[in-house]
Amino acid sequence: MKWYVTTEANKWIEKNYAPDQTAADTGVQDTGLYDQTIDGFGGCFNELGFEALSQLPPQKKEAILDDLFLPEGDGLRLNFCRTPIGASDYALNWYSYSPCKDDFKMEHFTIERDREYLLPYIQSARKRNPRLEMFASPWSPPEWMKFPAVYNYGKLIWTPENLNAYALYFVKYIEAYA
Repeated sequence: MKWYVTTEANKWIEKNYAPDQTAADTGVQDTGLYDQTIDGFGGCFNELGFEALSQLPPQKKEAILDDLFLPEGDGLRLNFCRTPIGASDYALNWYSYSPCKDDFKMEHFTIERDREYLLPYIQSARKRNPRLEMFASPWSPPEWMKFPAVYNYGKLIWTPENLNAYALYFVKYIEAYA
């Protein structure tokens, strides 16, 4: 088995996979009891992932997307994935769909940035698996709704105006992605 590492300086470095334990050494046993069901397995669509894929020759990129999302074969067969609402920790940089301070009516709401990175990634996955299920969640509200006004920490300021605007933010996201 092979795995790949990508850093800012070096892209797609191939490594050999050599696990320290065999399956028998893990202590995992199948008891035959089932207490829950699993809806699927997946990952998160993100800008850094799509940027890394975009560095590859088209044929290699397509092969990796096949390995990730085709519902049959020896690949991962991912079928339940997350999409971020705005920037996540794996965005190229921090952003929100509502970049204008105090835009409580979401008049400047836009997913335009997602058209470059996330939507092509999602569309490539859905082309391979039309039954792909997704869920969306935010990493952060728009920074102007928070104290301190930053993306990667801080807290939402719980005023009726902010809460209504944040609810509208989600509605606009769902409408735009529809």
